[in-house]
Amino acid sequence: MVGWFVYKRVAPVKNLRNLTEEELREKLRVTGNKELIDVRETHEFYSGHIHGAVNIPLSRLKQRLKELPKDKELILYCQSGMRNKQAARILQKKNYTDVSHLS
Repeated sequence: MVGWFVYKRVAPVKNLRNLTEEELREKLRVTGNKELIDVRETHEFYSGHIHGAVNIPLSRLKQRLKELPKDKELILYCQSGMRNKQAARILQKKNYTDVSHLS
């Protein structure tokens, strides 16, 4: 049971695109149809974040789904990538199809 729990936390998320730092910078240079989402907790966000990011903590994501457009690419980031994956799974279950994350 513990092994399954650990695996679900670190396993790849189907159809989740991994972005390198360089790829993210390029995407942010080009204006367009995307939303950068910081899924860290609010106190982490205020201690430093990527310019232009919106803070929607993983712990509040389900309650704030209405704030996220389905017609834009959603780019997720956090401290280590673990919360990104959890957030991506939630979004995919709610039919968000254009989801990437900073690896």
